Amino acid sequence: MKDILIELSRLNESIDYNQEQLLLVQQRLDMIYRLQHKHHVNSVKELLEISGKLNQELNEYSSLESQVESLKDRVSLQESAVGSGAAALSVKRKAAFPSLTEEIIASLKHLGMPEARFEIKLEAMPDYNSEGNDRIEFYFNANKGHSLKPLSEIASGGELSRVMLSIKSIISNKKLLPTIIFDEIDNGLSGDVAGRVGDVLSSAARRMQVITVTHLPQIAGKAQHHYSVFKQNKNNVTFSNIKFLDQQERVAELAKMIGGREITVASLAAAKELLTPSPQVL
Repeated sequence: MKDILIELSRLNESIDYNQEQLLLVQQRLDMIYRLQHKHHVNSVKELLEISGKLNQELNEYSSLESQVESLKDRVSLQESAVGSGAAALSVKRKAAFPSLTEEIIASLKHLGMPEARFEIKLEAMPDYNSEGNDRIEFYFNANKGHSLKPLSEIASGGELSRVMLSIKSIISNKKLLPTIIFDEIDNGLSGDVAGRVGDVLSSAARRMQVITVTHLPQIAGKAQHHYSVFKQNKNNVTFSNIKFLDQQERVAELAKMIGGREITVASLAAAKELLTPSPQVL
């Protein structure tokens, strides 16, 4: 016991005890424990990671003004590039308008509007979008001696259908499209004009797939394939159905379109004639 006591005394004399240092260490530990509790972590390593993130955010805030100026410079460069691109696009559009207008007028004449006039007007807008800053409007009149007016204001249903068909058929010549769909393209059409519309659709079908919803036999008769769309009521619920027609069914459906629900010898003959390929090539 005396040996142990002597050893402990010697160790005690060698310890450099500093009350102030002990207090500082204790305060430091208390602060660490409070921070761990505040940030919901369990180790000093996690606290150091949080400290690094906060310092990074602080540096970003301190350099915020310079970042804003840098972004303004980038925006200015992008605006300049957008403006140049939009201006170049406008030039190309204006250069294409004359030939496009001529083609549309020629197509409208073929579709039964010999006095039709058509013009494309372009107006520069202050704001840009993905298609530049041009506002393009179509002006039209089908009657001689009358002024051109916006297409949406002056065209009848039949005229609008033919103008739309002319534009889309011309665009399909310039741009390879896989499929084009016309819904109710026969609105306001009948007789010879409907047949001419069918010719245009048939011509377009040589370059792409053309799907047309129509109630006119003059248009339907130009198709290579036919589907019948019909509705059925089952358990007080209406369902829309579609059926592919064979040759005999095609003749029957066309006969119904020509003469009504009751098929006659005359309507069948007319249907067969409509389905006979025309030698005309557009």
